[in-house]
Amino acid sequence: MKKIIKTFLTMSAFALSVPANALVVNEVGDAGQLVGSEQVVAAGTTTITGYLSGDADLYGFGWGGGSLTIDTLGSSIDTQLFLFDSTGAGIFANDDTYGLLSEVSGNLAAGDYLIGISSYNYDPYADGNLMFSSTWSGQHPALTADTLTAWSGSTGSGGNYQINFSSATSSSVPEPGTLALMGLGLIGLGLSRKKRAA
Repeated sequence: MKKIIKTFLTMSAFALSVPANALVVNEVGDAGQLVGSEQVVAAGTTTITGYLSGDADLYGFGWGGGSLTIDTLGSSIDTQLFLFDSTGAGIFANDDTYGLLSEVSGNLAAGDYLIGISSYNYDPYADGNLMFSSTWSGQHPALTADTLTAWSGSTGSGGNYQINFSSATSSSVPEPGTLALMGLGLIGLGLSRKKRAA
């Protein structure tokens, strides 16, 4: 019985030490800044790391629906975030939620989206029109229903960035670590009952 308990505790500690569904993606080359040139990230991505060199970077991702928050905490530069639908129509933008770092959030329908990041004052345009308000005291919805066609403005200095995805939506499916603990617990209970019966 002691051996079973020791095995259970060892496997439980291992299961708890492995974060479930965490996926860090690094920018490959230079992610494009227009629809069709974006870098697509895998489902389950929690963090994207990259480098801005006088441009914007655009990433495509799928979302299962519900509350989503995307921020740039951990970045070394003054960031701006822009959320678009899969066609490049603007949804939300933000410049300075956390000092010089950004956050966009909302309850989004299931589908494919684009997240754009740039340094301060390098902004997305749709057919020559600024897509989002230039007043950055909070999250702003798009000014136009047109889609992204260009970026313009001063590019600022380059630097490293980090884009973080998090969801307030609780999952009804247990994480793998939880399932492992439950399974090991049930095995331990079954074996202890078998030993008592003998």
